[in-house]
Amino acid sequence: MTESLKMTGELVSLGDLLDGTSKIEQFRIPPFQRPYAWTTDQTEQLFDDLLNAFNAPQREKMDEEYFLGTIILAQNKDKGYDVIDGQQRLTTITILYSVLASNVGDTAMKEGIKNKLYQKGDKTKGLKNCPRLLTREGKGDRAFFEKYVQEIRTDEFLKSKNEGARIGYETDSQKNVVENSVLLQEKIRNRDNFSDQNQINKFVQFITQKVALMVVKTPNQETAIRIFSVMNNRGLDLQICDVFKAEVLEKIEDEEVCDEYAQKWEELEDLVGRNNFDQALSHVCTIKHPYTKNKTVLDYLRQIFLEELTPQLLIDDILEPYLQAYAVLTQRINYRASEKAEEVNCILSYLRFNKNDDWIPPAILIYIRYKNKPEKLLAFLKKLELLAAYLNASGKNIGQRLQRYQPMLLDCAKETAKDGDFERNLALTNDEATNFYNILDRDVYLLQKDRRKALLLRVDSLISDGLAKYDYGLATVEHVLPQNPAEGSKWLKNWPDEELREKWVHRLGNLALLSRAKNSQASNFDFDKKKDRYFSSKNGLANYALTVGVLKEKTWTPEVVEKRQKRLLERVCQSWGIAIPHVSVPQKKNNTISSKLEIFHARLEGIDAFGYLKGDKCFVVLEGSKISETTSYPKPKAQRKELKKLGIIANNRFVDDYEFSSPSGASNFVSGGNTNGWDFWIRDDGTTLGKFYRGY
Repeated sequence: MTESLKMTGELVSLGDLLDGTSKIEQFRIPPFQRPYAWTTDQTEQLFDDLLNAFNAPQREKMDEEYFLGTIILAQNKDKGYDVIDGQQRLTTITILYSVLASNVGDTAMKEGIKNKLYQKGDKTKGLKNCPRLLTREGKGDRAFFEKYVQEIRTDEFLKSKNEGARIGYETDSQKNVVENSVLLQEKIRNRDNFSDQNQINKFVQFITQKVALMVVKTPNQETAIRIFSVMNNRGLDLQICDVFKAEVLEKIEDEEVCDEYAQKWEELEDLVGRNNFDQALSHVCTIKHPYTKNKTVLDYLRQIFLEELTPQLLIDDILEPYLQAYAVLTQRINYRASEKAEEVNCILSYLRFNKNDDWIPPAILIYIRYKNKPEKLLAFLKKLELLAAYLNASGKNIGQRLQRYQPMLLDCAKETAKDGDFERNLALTNDEATNFYNILDRDVYLLQKDRRKALLLRVDSLISDGLAKYDYGLATVEHVLPQNPAEGSKWLKNWPDEELREKWVHRLGNLALLSRAKNSQASNFDFDKKKDRYFSSKNGLANYALTVGVLKEKTWTPEVVEKRQKRLLERVCQSWGIAIPHVSVPQKKNNTISSKLEIFHARLEGIDAFGYLKGDKCFVVLEGSKISETTSYPKPKAQRKELKKLGIIANNRFVDDYEFSSPSGASNFVSGGNTNGWDFWIRDDGTTLGKFYRGY
């Protein structure tokens, strides 16, 4: 076994570990470690475990140690030890000792505790004054910890709390130190835990002599990093960013430079949020390597950056600008500019309606390129938002979404990328625009819950005056005409036709938004009562433009809903720049189609079909019509197989006219799904087959 792989391990009491008996003069939390993150929940659990062990009836008869777990250490360049695993426990134990020191009356006992917090200098032994635990630098965290914890001033936190004042802290790490100190002060002073001073002294002796840790020492940083990575793969409380940070900083040989860039890294963590850092790094990988992934994010980070860039270039030229963009896009910080800033921040809030974040990598590229050109930034973000809204509303899966963004990432990541590259890759195709229109014009309520809410909120914003702002979590989508109107209600008088109710109940024209949960029974109130009690707030107003429109109506009839549907679609299409589909019919070679026939079409993604109603219910699909590529429904699947044999279908197109027994039979065949043909087939003017022939 080589020297770099040698490790030692032994069971050591807290007293021996912290007062130098274990031959470890100082523990250092290395720069790549995360800040102190334990909250009062973990601290209280640790304390309660120690207290229960101390109070156990058999404790005085037993000579065994209470095992507190394992810490892993790596010898550093100063011959001290870096804490690779166990820093949260070690930091909390240090806080506990500080709290105990402020509560013991015995001078000798207090001095013994102080020795576990701070090493006294001894020139004859070459020892200097130094804290036993050297915490991370991070925005004054080390100085804060030394001032209050290691100088035994944690009682000031509790005093400030009792007086209604506050000790100033700047970071989450310092906040955790304060709150955990207060918790432990209250625990120690609680008479239910310790009846007198003697009990506290015995507790100090117990945790010092009988509480032990398994201490694993490694001889160098290289071995420590390897252990760190293995620990991460085994699911311990480490993130990809922790491992990657360790590997990046380990490549910087100069210690001062290493500390400088560790500080920069920590500032980036604060900027995007530690819990978001892994996801942010994943987006950076997608930008630099926008292909289907068959490796882990950590593998790609190593491959893309560690092999090609110095740590300084990686942090300064890649991570800093990309993560600055990420922080703005996720609205951890607002975009600021002399113009268009409010509009940009508003569009970003709409992008966040989508319950996926695949739009972030292209948005990062757009932001970095145009952040100092607000007008262009806004224009391109609007196009991206429309594309993201379409992909969300149409239910595209992650692979389909990534594939749609991939050309843009490939073209626009180039130094030579032009505005046209962004324009070309962001714009909806004709098929996508038509499909989006059809989604808006059909049963919006039947979309998956998050997709329909995102779509309705965006529709509401498009018809609002000014820059509408929303709390996504509070919004609910509601029907005006109820899904199941009560027998004898006015609803059934205005909507006597069940098929007509089914046609409109889930459509955009019959939907509204509320900002709070309502009594579900109230949803069946008659229209006037529903407006007053269900759609209005306490002051008689509504928070959403869609709902305001409902309140303005005196009645709610099929005619009202149909007009509202058309009006909303026109407004949305105009605001979003979606052309209302107008499709010409392909000409047959023999020109036998009568000009008197009413032609209806179906234009969805991957579908381009045309036909006409024959007689009362038969529907003829015309030659040249394109059908969906796949189907999972048994009946259309069997029919397709049969028509292929007959030569009616080839390459997913009709090579001859074919008559179906019903419009729904034709639409099921063409779409490969389960559809209502009277709704599926539409004229150029937007009138459905059912509306044209049957009046609904």
